[in-house]
Amino acid sequence: MKLKPECNFIVLNEHLVGNEIEAFFDGEAVEWIEPETTMWDLLVRCGIFPSKSQARKAPKWKNAGETPKGWTDHQRIGKFNIRITVLSPMPT
Repeated sequence: MKLKPECNFIVLNEHLVGNEIEAFFDGEAVEWIEPETTMWDLLVRCGIFPSKSQARKAPKWKNAGETPKGWTDHQRIGKFNIRITVLSPMPT
């Protein structure tokens, strides 16, 4: 899998209002993900780990599990300094 310097994700849920890309990501490329997607899945999608099992074994990520609610920004992950940004809209 090709490494991406920055990975942006928005969780598809009932709290989306329609302007998330402009409001949070300034028009940058975004991947839409299902609510069941875990942080381990995202680490694999971004090329940080080759498999979910390796991501789960990494000390920093062993308790990561489900995608966090709200806005999450992990900067400089791994030796390639990859950034993962996740927006999981919540009720206002």
